[in-house]
Amino acid sequence: MAESSNPILHREVVRKLVVWEIVRLMSAAHTDVADALAYPTKRAAWSLSGDRMKSPREITLAMEFQRRRRHWLVVMCPSAALFFGGVFMATVFPSFPRWLVYVASGLGLLGWFLANTVAKYRCPRCDKVPNGADGTLVNPKSCPTCNLQFR
Repeated sequence: MAESSNPILHREVVRKLVVWEIVRLMSAAHTDVADALAYPTKRAAWSLSGDRMKSPREITLAMEFQRRRRHWLVVMCPSAALFFGGVFMATVFPSFPRWLVYVASGLGLLGWFLANTVAKYRCPRCDKVPNGADGTLVNPKSCPTCNLQFR
């Protein structure tokens, strides 16, 4: 009964509940605005280098991208070695069995094309493969689409 008789206290409680509900809904939608509202000290904080400090969500997303990058490299490096090894054997040793060259090069090429799909080498925020002018970026500093900092 005492809470309903004090309109100022009632408005303050309602305001806090509304703000927390907005933050909860925005967090569910994965937006940066939720980070700015939920972590107000991080929003205006700047590091000594002049860059904005990352929120806990951005740090988690960057760590997830680095994990995906490691998995991508585990798939991509052996695939490239198989493909280029097959091409090398075919050009340097013409008497090498052709079927073995075709199998090695084919498996390498297949792994190369499937590396992005198998390792999910995509930005965790916007779900786009980080491509540059020369193709897929191996170690990008940030996502070209949504500018999420990876390092």
